[in-house]
Amino acid sequence: MKSIKILLLICLCHMASAQKIKPFLDSLKHKEFNILPLPSITVGPEIGIMYGFFVDYYYKLSKKDDTLTRPSVSFVSLQYSTKKQMNAELYTSAFTRKEKYYVLFKAGYYDDFEQYWGKTSPSLGNDDYIMARYKRYLLSGRIAKNIGQKHFLGLGYQYNTYYDVAFSKIALKEFVPAMPASSILGLGLVYNIDKRDNQFSPTKGYYADFTAYKMFDMSKKTSGYTQYNLDLRKYHEIKKHVVANQFVLGSQQGEVPIFEKQRIGGPMLMRGLFKGRFRDDNLWAIQSEYRYEVIPLVKLAAFASVGNTAPTFSSLFQQQIIVGYGAGLRLRVNKTKKIYAKIDYAPGNSHLKI
Repeated sequence: MKSIKILLLICLCHMASAQKIKPFLDSLKHKEFNILPLPSITVGPEIGIMYGFFVDYYYKLSKKDDTLTRPSVSFVSLQYSTKKQMNAELYTSAFTRKEKYYVLFKAGYYDDFEQYWGKTSPSLGNDDYIMARYKRYLLSGRIAKNIGQKHFLGLGYQYNTYYDVAFSKIALKEFVPAMPASSILGLGLVYNIDKRDNQFSPTKGYYADFTAYKMFDMSKKTSGYTQYNLDLRKYHEIKKHVVANQFVLGSQQGEVPIFEKQRIGGPMLMRGLFKGRFRDDNLWAIQSEYRYEVIPLVKLAAFASVGNTAPTFSSLFQQQIIVGYGAGLRLRVNKTKKIYAKIDYAPGNSHLKI
């Protein structure tokens, strides 16, 4: 099985009217905001064809002469698949004037399903997954104060509820959790260092993010759990070459619902693996992406990743290492804000064990 991830901007679908679009896009360079409609197409065996749109709004919460504040972004999205999946999201990532505060907000509704292979061990074979169907509400975010030198310290929250959960192949009882539905509220501390030159498509600088949450079981079926996550990123640029590296470490202790467990696979972490191909209470992953600018509007990209999950933190680096890889294109659609559309290809069965 193979998975192809495609994101195309609407302006690319109307090349015949490029002469009319170009002056409009050029005029936006000199404004503090930008509104871009983004149609999207995702193709994969687990979703069939998912199609929909994004409406991105780029802006600054500051005056024109404020060069210290980086651009912010908000978007709304709605997507639907040929397998009757639906995703609806609201998102904001914003810096206030002179980056005194950083605000993150995300809300979503999902009528979705995913493939389920069990946890790290035992795990079903790559083609022997169980299908899990559910509905989900998500509300998460943070507010953090700049305590100096772009170090942000603040509070974060997360509300996540899964309901109407159904599994196929119920006969495989040892792989199906007893109580798959869950309702979790998380509160905790966030600490972030953001030295990137751009939050949309960075080429220089580094990013470090640490969160420590206490997760409460709103159904009161369990005592809840604690969750710690570390995300480190570093970017290097030499002429037309860019290398982006990321290290992710996550750990949970307590009674963690199956859909809240740490997972690798999907478009964000270890592309080339199915979403949630491996999940457990602990994970680590390293991924790198290399980009080369062929012409000012087009970059070639290649990416690879390694990592795994484990039931305990002490056994995290004793598991077999999982490898994923792929390649793609980056198509520039806004020079000033460094906004790129992505076309990625990552074989869904590409993961290897070493």
